[in-house]
Amino acid sequence: MSLHHLAEFKPDALFSPQQTSPALFDTKRLSALLPDPERLSSRQKRELSLLGSLLHCTPHHCDFLHEPSRIQADHTGRGFVLSGPIEEASSYAEVLELGYLDGHPLPDLNGKPFDTETLESLSGLHATMLASTLQPTPIAAPLSQMLRKALAENITASDGPVLTLYMGHDDTIAPLLGMLDSHVKAPGYAQDEIPVGSALGFALYRNADGSRHVRVVFISQSPEDIRRDPNRAPLSWSYPRVPACHGKGGTCTMPEFLKALHL
Repeated sequence: MSLHHLAEFKPDALFSPQQTSPALFDTKRLSALLPDPERLSSRQKRELSLLGSLLHCTPHHCDFLHEPSRIQADHTGRGFVLSGPIEEASSYAEVLELGYLDGHPLPDLNGKPFDTETLESLSGLHATMLASTLQPTPIAAPLSQMLRKALAENITASDGPVLTLYMGHDDTIAPLLGMLDSHVKAPGYAQDEIPVGSALGFALYRNADGSRHVRVVFISQSPEDIRRDPNRAPLSWSYPRVPACHGKGGTCTMPEFLKALHL
């Protein structure tokens, strides 16, 4: 086994392309190409109301719950400024989600303990932020450009390692899912939420006739299991559908997989 990493504090193009290739991120242009975040946030009225109850909001507090969701270029033109529920509500929801996983006591909901049903609902707010800012093709393409090329090299190499593992974040996985036009549903979380400790994998199958197929794999753990005992939480495996792939059992032929990666 071999490990590869850059020097401490040195930006890595695989995971931090906005720092290493700022010219790719003209956010004034990109922000106009992203989906309307207000339209996406408007689907989360129930979840926003739930968050407001947990935070004990009043008509004079938690203004962000009622403000429009906006994505704008910042003063540098290389980053985004988020506002409204897409920013603050998703951050609060993520904090509550992490607190639950770590076993911390959490606010109750009108006397009802914070449970997995509440977590699943709130995680939809964070998933909406990912869908708005990381998964649309205009931003997902430059964010994942180097990683997609590396994945293609790994999967097509004739003498590569049996397993290659990249250690990233939810903002590493989200752009890849966006480029693949693929969706995930981890147990105990909202559709397209990318939970702590989850993994996106690409399994290569070599057939007797020499053909090769790729299956997309998503691995996660239920929040209840992690809260109970993170060291023994079982893994849940699912196989996200990739619309561009039509291989047997939902797999991708190699040409289909490379096309799905937009390479």
